[in-house]
Amino acid sequence: MKKLIVLSGLLFVAFFAMNAMVPILEKESVTPMGTDMTMTKKDHMRPFKGTVSYTPSETPHVSYGVGQATHLGRFTAESHCDNFWSGEDTFIAADGSEATMSWSFVYISDDFTTGYGTWAWTRGTGRFEDTSGDGTFTAEVTTTLNLKLAGTIAY
Repeated sequence: MKKLIVLSGLLFVAFFAMNAMVPILEKESVTPMGTDMTMTKKDHMRPFKGTVSYTPSETPHVSYGVGQATHLGRFTAESHCDNFWSGEDTFIAADGSEATMSWSFVYISDDFTTGYGTWAWTRGTGRFEDTSGDGTFTAEVTTTLNLKLAGTIAY
């Protein structure tokens, strides 16, 4: 009987000792020594969607517009066109923070009324400092140039 009690006690101690070691072993295997596993806001890509409408300006290769987008809210926009196929847009949020993207058309219809392309965030200020992400856009031209944007953003 004494052996059974001692054996039961040893099994009890061994069981709890092993369970106490599991979190330590798991932590060491998941987080190697010297590795900083801290996630920052920039590490987290978020969905981005928006629309913007540009009106022609008297300045060649420059257009101004207004839009609405996730993470920006309502914004004003300034577009600089290198040529008709590519350029750079800066979106200015209500708080003055700016997010700038480069863009290029992949396709433009023969009558220049529709098209689509790609874009990527290149820089930002304020809350969009060090912004990154990319996406696609569709374009429709009526009396204004109307863009629909979809992609990701991290800041």
